[in-house]
Amino acid sequence: MKKLLGKYVIGYEVIEVYTDTDRDGGLFYLPDGRNDLGQMVIGLDGPSWPLVLSTLIHEAIEYAAVRQHTRFEPSMDTSKSTGAYRFFMTHEEFTEVLAVATELIAETQLPIARRYRAQQLALKNKWIHQQSLARRRSKALKSARDGSVRKTKRTRARPTKAKCSTPPLKPGTLPA
Repeated sequence: MKKLLGKYVIGYEVIEVYTDTDRDGGLFYLPDGRNDLGQMVIGLDGPSWPLVLSTLIHEAIEYAAVRQHTRFEPSMDTSKSTGAYRFFMTHEEFTEVLAVATELIAETQLPIARRYRAQQLALKNKWIHQQSLARRRSKALKSARDGSVRKTKRTRARPTKAKCSTPPLKPGTLPA
């Protein structure tokens, strides 16, 4: 599920950073006619925190490189593969790209780490619950196959007899 983390500064602009529990990897969108702010999505469904952090670093550096006009596409690329991008920059431009990206990484790393931990805890609890249900089902199936199912006797509440201080009457006698 895609959820807004917040609005953060990257270079000379503000972007919206989202986390997504249903994806691994990341992506970003530049501002366009529909959105005034750029957007970055970081997937939390990765197998480890270092992979999620690597995604954040990758997307922040790439976004900064695009805004510094150092990313290029081959002109005859008909597949529109994101793997076809090329980055050309001087050492000064590289330093600027890293400075811009680091600002975003420093601000978002802790909030993303917290969401990642919460996601992992939720997945762990769900797994434990599923394992518990599976063990119960397994025990029930095993006992049903073995014929060792204990049948519990249902009891009904019985009406209680009223207690009386006078002795019961003998048949054929009338009360005095």
